[in-house]
Amino acid sequence: MKLRMRALVDYYETSVDVCMGIAEASSIVACIAMLFLLMTSGLHAAVLTVVTIEQAEPGQTDVRVQMGLLNDLPYYGIEMQIVYDDERLSLTRIEGAGRLQSFSDVVFYEYAPGQVSLVVFDAEAAELDTGDGAVLHLYFDILSDAAGGLAFLAVVDVVVVTSTMEYDDVEVVDGGIVRVLLAGFTAASTSESVILNWTTLHPVSGFILDRRVEENGSAWGRVTEPPVRNSSSPEGFDYFYEDAEVSPGVTYEYRLLTFDDEEPGDILGYVTVTYEGNIPAALGLSHNYPNPFNPITKFNISVPAKQDIAVEIFDIAGRRVRTLHHGAIDAGYHTLSWDGRSSQGNAVASGVYFCRMVAGEFERSTKVMLLK
Repeated sequence: MKLRMRALVDYYETSVDVCMGIAEASSIVACIAMLFLLMTSGLHAAVLTVVTIEQAEPGQTDVRVQMGLLNDLPYYGIEMQIVYDDERLSLTRIEGAGRLQSFSDVVFYEYAPGQVSLVVFDAEAAELDTGDGAVLHLYFDILSDAAGGLAFLAVVDVVVVTSTMEYDDVEVVDGGIVRVLLAGFTAASTSESVILNWTTLHPVSGFILDRRVEENGSAWGRVTEPPVRNSSSPEGFDYFYEDAEVSPGVTYEYRLLTFDDEEPGDILGYVTVTYEGNIPAALGLSHNYPNPFNPITKFNISVPAKQDIAVEIFDIAGRRVRTLHHGAIDAGYHTLSWDGRSSQGNAVASGVYFCRMVAGEFERSTKVMLLK
């Protein structure tokens, strides 16, 4: 908005000079026409795009994210705020690319877990030329204990430094969400079923899940009839399937395949899980699904014996937003939901939140991303 306003002021100033000349030689109608032409002839704009250009392959532990900038004015620097999924990713370095590759200074610091402030400038006051293309590469390590799923990276604020040393806002397209496909997919035993989660970097027309009993090496049997179609949420290609045809104490192996042209396709991965039935062995809080989410996300909790627990949502400043459960709960697997509202019933803002479970000396937290 600041950029568009400054461009409008520039056009107005130019228009005054032009109209003064026109008024001396022609009519006021011509002056008004010239002013309208200048006001509607395309204001300056800058747009930042965020895309993944390298995804993790099986056995690979890092991923590179590319940021591109479209700008029709030269700039002297860029400043931005980034949040990312630090339970799955670790930011290792940031490098200039393309038109920013020659810039000598890329400074960033992490002021909170998963939150980074980044400044790019040149000590010799070189300009970032106008153009469209890659300007930054961000490198992340995939944490060794990261489960499969959607790892988010969101650019929440971007400004550029103009030739007059002022700050102008930059539009970030698509909310700046980066979808990173991590190796494998996950399965979790709940009180009545097995929940399977998987994520793809690109849309797929459909999926097939097969299952077999691991101990006896039985033949694969089809779980999904009909196939799971591509009906993911707008926030990403994030899917889950509930398999209720399971028996307590049995270990199952699942395989995920693509489904295209009415035929099974490539095998995407395997996962193994033991369905424990109604009594878990230990306290536990799962990652929510889907994540990011809008408008509802779910948490699976494990309780081995009846006891008092508290499951609460906090914002990034540590303020309690919502209590999902507080008090006694029976032994077993339970699913809790959060609809993105506070305890007063008000819709909360998009951003990063935390779900914390406390039971005696046990404490576990998981990061939640709400997008609207």
